[in-house]
Amino acid sequence: MRAKQRLMPFAGVCYRLVPLPAQLGENIMGLRADVLRRGHGFGLRLVLIAAACFAPLAAGAQSLTIVSGNNQSLIPNQASQPLTVQARDAQGAPLSGALIAWSSPNATAGFAPSTTTDSAGQTSNRLTAILPGNYTLTAQLVDSESGASVSFTFNNGVANLGSALTPGQNAVAHAIDVACPALATSSTPISNPQTDFLKRCSEIVVGAGNKDIPDALEAMLNNKTQPQSQMSNNVQSSQSTNLTARMTALRQGVQGISLGGVGIVNDGKALSLASLGDVFRKDPGQDAEAGAEFARWGFFANGMITRGSFAANESRPGFDFSGASLTAGVDYRFNDSFVAGVALGYNNDSSDLDLDSGKLDVNGYSVNGYFVWYHGNDFYLQGSLEFNQLEFDLRRNIIYQIAAVDGSGGTTTVNQVAKASPGGDQQAFNLTLGRDFNSGATQFSPYLRGTWSHLDLDGFTESIDSSGPGFGLATQVDSRSRTNEIGVIGALFSYTASENWGVLVPNARLEFNHDFKTNPQIVVSRFVSDPTATEIVVSDPRLDHNFYNLGLGLNALLAQGRSGYFQYEYVGGLTGGHLNRFEVGFRIEF
Repeated sequence: MRAKQRLMPFAGVCYRLVPLPAQLGENIMGLRADVLRRGHGFGLRLVLIAAACFAPLAAGAQSLTIVSGNNQSLIPNQASQPLTVQARDAQGAPLSGALIAWSSPNATAGFAPSTTTDSAGQTSNRLTAILPGNYTLTAQLVDSESGASVSFTFNNGVANLGSALTPGQNAVAHAIDVACPALATSSTPISNPQTDFLKRCSEIVVGAGNKDIPDALEAMLNNKTQPQSQMSNNVQSSQSTNLTARMTALRQGVQGISLGGVGIVNDGKALSLASLGDVFRKDPGQDAEAGAEFARWGFFANGMITRGSFAANESRPGFDFSGASLTAGVDYRFNDSFVAGVALGYNNDSSDLDLDSGKLDVNGYSVNGYFVWYHGNDFYLQGSLEFNQLEFDLRRNIIYQIAAVDGSGGTTTVNQVAKASPGGDQQAFNLTLGRDFNSGATQFSPYLRGTWSHLDLDGFTESIDSSGPGFGLATQVDSRSRTNEIGVIGALFSYTASENWGVLVPNARLEFNHDFKTNPQIVVSRFVSDPTATEIVVSDPRLDHNFYNLGLGLNALLAQGRSGYFQYEYVGGLTGGHLNRFEVGFRIEF
């Protein structure tokens, strides 16, 4: 009697049992071992057969695979690239005329519900989505007992515009991609500003492919705070320059100016310029007193006017700025080689952003200390310490037009002003080591200077007074800080000319500056109406490592301790920017 043949599926393959001799009564495993050992005779032969052993169940063996189109980054309201699948029968041949059903759990996904394969077993579909987010689209082979199916995944969002946007615009687009769906699907009532924000981001999403989208994103972007750092630096540098001018004047007054036989006529008497320090520090004809060889107390007031501009770059708008500063103080000569004093300073700077995108104003209030130490008539050491309190007034204009989504076919015009009044503070320390070389009426003074400054800018939340379109676009900006460490090598060239009423000293200055800390300034903001508080991160380009100062000036020394000066300075070598500084000052001793 012969054993029946039967198929035994196991682990995805089939084993076929063939007839066994009746006289063999051993168990199957023993027979298998014996046959494998002998390699001949009647026995159990284990035959490995491919999955085709299931051929009678052809429908269950059909397969469906993805050919192309998976993992696409989509732009709202724009169709995807073709999503292609291929169906095969149980033998792996293309399955022609098969019906493919398409489905997605995402409500805003648009696609053909079914397609049919061609002679190559392939068929394609396209997905169009509006609301930003992650999407899936499943293709399933109809009438297949195996239930063959595949799924495509997508990311849909305005940020997928990619190279059409600047990094700042892309950051805003990403925030919209997250916030808009959250507001649209919110299970709780949203506020009036959030309702407006939802309308504005919906206009961006629906019109994502339109040419006006980058301009709208740029208007929403709060990179208008970037000039804050430059204006803060101007407050600090103008106070430092005013103090430096005072210390230079003190150095000249204490040392006098040695010009050998050159002199001036004062009160009908010929005087050597080497004794100018004494003459200018007391009234002519006044008897000298013990301890009164120089006036110990002095008062000064120096002022500066600054003009400058910076070109726009990918992270900040272009802007022009102007400022005025005043520094006034009192110092005391402890001896003929050391003077120290205190001063108060005030700055008022204003900046207008390009393309009518906003305006920034700052008032700075400073408390400064300074000192000068001399070593004979050659080496000197001078330094200053500054504490600046900053008060800003920021106005950001949000102006753009975009296609409306209310079905009217018209446009929405946004024209809003976002306001904020944040504060800040800054500390700075300057230390200069130099030496004066005199040759007749000419003086050459090389020096080294180090400047350390630290700036803290407070975080703030904007307010928008109007109730028109766009009143939900106010932003919140995080606090930030920055430290600069600048090394300076420079030289002052001057020439002294005497007149019967005093001394004129024309001069020229050249400085080379190197900033050892040039980390980019990172500004983090978010829309106030965004329930997800998605960060909008904008990074300034790295600051300039190297820049230079060129200056021309004129000092006037008069009798009875009076003096004044005028100085022009140009700051160049800044990427996309330059500064012009005008300084004036006077000095009175008492």
